[in-house]
Amino acid sequence: MTKFKSEIGVVPQEIALFENLTVIENCTIAPIKILGEAKMKIRKAKESDIDDIYNIYKAEEWRPFIDEKCLVEKLILDSNSKFIIAEADDQVIGFARYLTDNVFKVFLAEIIVDENHRKIGVGRAIIDAVSEQNKGLIIDLITDNPKFYQTLGFKKVGDGYRKVLKTNAN
Repeated sequence: MTKFKSEIGVVPQEIALFENLTVIENCTIAPIKILGEAKMKIRKAKESDIDDIYNIYKAEEWRPFIDEKCLVEKLILDSNSKFIIAEADDQVIGFARYLTDNVFKVFLAEIIVDENHRKIGVGRAIIDAVSEQNKGLIIDLITDNPKFYQTLGFKKVGDGYRKVLKTNAN
């Protein structure tokens, strides 16, 4: 049973919170320690992360980024998008991209965790960081994975819709 718990990242009840750590660090350190991962850092994206973010988009076949690295550059450098990065061993292992009006709403555009780092608390830590940076606001999103967000306290509200707008070149 212990082996099973360590493989899925179950945190034993006897592990206490660390008073010297932030909420985000407390939420992420237990599964990381149990699974033997290097300590994960959550931070804002910087220009040097463009290649890593692009590679995660590409690995997940996230359109329209597969063949357009310049779109990732534009999102990080020239848009209203904000990126939160999860990093372990100086490697980007996941990220979220979101937009906010800084008054009422945050729209979570996407959250992607590298396939080799899933189910160990990375996604939760990223969502916690977005939440911490946007206290008092409402986070909205559209998802194909409602169970993940429900475990984090998100509630289903209404239906989402999408309309893809073509450029003049199309």
